[in-house]
Amino acid sequence: MEETDVKRFTLNDLGLFDRGPDAVFDNIVDLVHQTVLAPIALVSVIDDKNERQVFKASRGLCREHPEVCSTPLSLSLCNEVRLRSGPLVIPDLSRDPEFRDHPARHEMGVSAYLGAPLKGPADDMIGAVCAIDTTPRIWSERDRKCIEKLADLGSQQVLLRAALQTLKLIA
Repeated sequence: MEETDVKRFTLNDLGLFDRGPDAVFDNIVDLVHQTVLAPIALVSVIDDKNERQVFKASRGLCREHPEVCSTPLSLSLCNEVRLRSGPLVIPDLSRDPEFRDHPARHEMGVSAYLGAPLKGPADDMIGAVCAIDTTPRIWSERDRKCIEKLADLGSQQVLLRAALQTLKLIA
């Protein structure tokens, strides 16, 4: 199997949109929630058209607000992670010159954010694994490492799904 075979699938082909709950990503957000102790934990994926972010898994957001299981990119801090291709650590949005006016702060009550990129089969940034707090907080080095490792696990799951799709085409 060549590397290009794994890269040709859309995120929808890999079951990352509109397919309901997903045990693997649910486990990832549970681990974020339990280890980082943030009230909100998410796995977000940016759609192929760059119009919205979908929360593939969520703790502390979608159950309480099911209408928020996807948002426009204007509300997305996870998209900032994707665009930077690296972790994003914001202890207090209200004090951060770059993010103090971000719509997520005003419309969703986000005060602190910690996220790491979720990679797709082409090693492209497709979303983020993140922790969100509704009050300012200093994210520890342990918190940062946890998010990065769990984002790596999520990325491996996406790559595995692409490899399985490739095998289905070959069979």
